[in-house]
Amino acid sequence: MCEDCTQERKISSLTKFDFNRETQEIEQGQTYRYLGIEESEVILHQQMKENLKKEYTRILRILTKSKLNAINTITAIQALVIPVLRYSFGIIKWRLEEIRKIDMKT
Repeated sequence: MCEDCTQERKISSLTKFDFNRETQEIEQGQTYRYLGIEESEVILHQQMKENLKKEYTRILRILTKSKLNAINTITAIQALVIPVLRYSFGIIKWRLEEIRKIDMKT
């Protein structure tokens, strides 16, 4: 058996789903997290903006206090900080001024 086949078999054996499990209905006012965004009947845009800004600045602060050299700091920002906001751009309603303020912090 080839190596790719055994690797594929290992991966498929790790992903087992319980199709008999019932999904729970959320009540009005409750939220659930999907891909990092708190959602309910509506997305709470202002609350999510604040959470994303806090997470963005938290990670940015950690990286800038680290002892990485300039190239590694920029690479880490691109890999760890920017993706915090990137996904939300298609979902959360950001104003251009808000994005510019965040960009100025970076």
